[in-house]
Amino acid sequence: MTLSLIWISRNYSYKETKERLKSEKKFIEILMGSLHISGYMIALFALALVLGNSFPIEYGFNVITPIFIFFFMSSFLIIGVLLDNLGRKWTFAAGILFISSIILFSGDKTTEGIFASIFFGVSVPISFMIIFTFAGDFSTERNTIRFRGRMVCSFLFIFIGGFVLGILFNFLLTQTHIKNPVFFYWIPSFLDGLSPFILIVILVWIIPLPEILTAREADWKNTLRNLYAFNSAVCLFTQNFTSGSENVNLPNEDLITGGFSGILSLLSEITNEQKNLRIIDKEGVKIYFAYGKHVIIALVSTKNLPILSKKLELFTKAFEKKYEQELIHFKGKINPFETTTELITKYFR
Repeated sequence: MTLSLIWISRNYSYKETKERLKSEKKFIEILMGSLHISGYMIALFALALVLGNSFPIEYGFNVITPIFIFFFMSSFLIIGVLLDNLGRKWTFAAGILFISSIILFSGDKTTEGIFASIFFGVSVPISFMIIFTFAGDFSTERNTIRFRGRMVCSFLFIFIGGFVLGILFNFLLTQTHIKNPVFFYWIPSFLDGLSPFILIVILVWIIPLPEILTAREADWKNTLRNLYAFNSAVCLFTQNFTSGSENVNLPNEDLITGGFSGILSLLSEITNEQKNLRIIDKEGVKIYFAYGKHVIIALVSTKNLPILSKKLELFTKAFEKKYEQELIHFKGKINPFETTTELITKYFR
């Protein structure tokens, strides 16, 4: 395993830049200032309370192994597919509905083993897939990349804390009922009805929250228009992603890259900063920029999607690595860069 990790680290080309790892906000400001992060954390905490309150502590981990393994393994696969295709929010909602169904139909004590098997087999994959997927999504934004570890730990802390509190709450009320069943006769019914009620509240709570992985993010290929690689205003390579009719009125690629080069130089002079421009937003057209040591790559798209910035950075690193000698000794010949289509296929097809 150690040798595998060493090999992967040496062959993994993408590395976070210092600029991307900078954050203009403190971690606590990001958590408290972002309604979608704090909103999903509250929903996750409430779900953990429900799982803790419904935890079959009175008969322990009494599962039927074949049933448990079936639901445990299949749930991971199903949740993974749903998270990517149905969306984060609606998969979260579907998981809540499924867990609530298990809780509602668990009243028959003759099926305790079956209930425990399904309960553990479904709730564990759903919970941990949601935790790591949401934490990963929230830690890929510009101000949160450097806080990846803290973001994951925060989601785990919220979930485990809620789960433990749910178990403790159920245990204390159950012991209270045992000691004085006449006066606290209502506690068993209260505990049975509490979990479904909280699950309904969670569903209502997450409906207005924004989707994390939207259809527009998953459909990023259809937003691509043009890509330009240039060095000192000279166009090294260009790629059109649209049909020919949509590119009829486009000016010459050297004129376009010359304009890009002029704009970037002018902005640097005006602002007197070394920080590079990353995106231009103009009435439905987004122009992304990625910078190498000897080349600048511009990607024209119709939408502002984080995934495009990441792909463009990976493409730029691969482009410079492949044509390192040609870029260092560039004399104006662009023929060597014609094979860039291989990289286009790898990163944008």
